[in-house]
Amino acid sequence: EEISRLGNDVTVFSMMHHVKETREWDLSRRRFGFVHAILPGFVIPRRQWAFPLAVNFGVIPTLYRANPDIVISTGGFSLANIASFAYSKLWRKKFVNWCEFTLEDGSRKFWLKRLIRNLLSRYADGCIASSSPSKEAFKHFGANPDKVKIILLPVEVASFHGRAMAYRES
Repeated sequence: EEISRLGNDVTVFSMMHHVKETREWDLSRRRFGFVHAILPGFVIPRRQWAFPLAVNFGVIPTLYRANPDIVISTGGFSLANIASFAYSKLWRKKFVNWCEFTLEDGSRKFWLKRLIRNLLSRYADGCIASSSPSKEAFKHFGANPDKVKIILLPVEVASFHGRAMAYRES
């Protein structure tokens, strides 16, 4: 609703319109009070992961056509997030990384995950953390502490996710 009040000053790009394993909605059927588009791509479901892997293509050309003043990339460190970071740096746009992650998520075990988190944290113009542990993770991966802001989520994500998965399995 808050985004709707901004009208056409905001464009939101979603990575997926629907993933039956983790989402109960279909964004392609919703009407929003702001410009909304779904990035082209596909999903790779994996039982080992809590969430499937979204593989989006055309992120950079899509952002180039939209010509935003600032890119707020949510969802962490996916391929689309990396592409939006690259676009921001190539075209000198502000990049804000908004995600929920902690030092306990296993990302420190694999060098490529560490590298990606380091780049997208250290070179972001700002970071939005959803908790104090998330802020500590941004700082651990090189974010300037003055540029990391905590915005609390109204839903405790891990608890909600666990209950939603239990409901789906029942």
